[in-house]
Amino acid sequence: MKRVLAISLLSLSTVGLVLSTACPPDICDRVDCEPVEPATCTGKVVKNTDRCGCCDVCMDVIKPFQPCMDTVRADPPTAVCQDGYWCDNLRERCTILLPGK
Repeated sequence: MKRVLAISLLSLSTVGLVLSTACPPDICDRVDCEPVEPATCTGKVVKNTDRCGCCDVCMDVIKPFQPCMDTVRADPPTAVCQDGYWCDNLRERCTILLPGK
């Protein structure tokens, strides 16, 4: 049991180290983002959505009630739900966004 706990803690600390070193706090000051033009984007331009949150990205738009978990929860995300909808974790589909959510 102690060995399993030790391995689990080591794994978690390694993941935390990798995540914390993947995007240093000042990374966006050193990144040269390629411009994303709305006119040439076939989906939706989403601000600061690359892996470290520095650059704008052209993303696919998922229609209402379509599956979304694989693309919205990807790292980095590759799609967003249509405006007025969000990716519901339970239904795993783009669901209407209710006021107050």
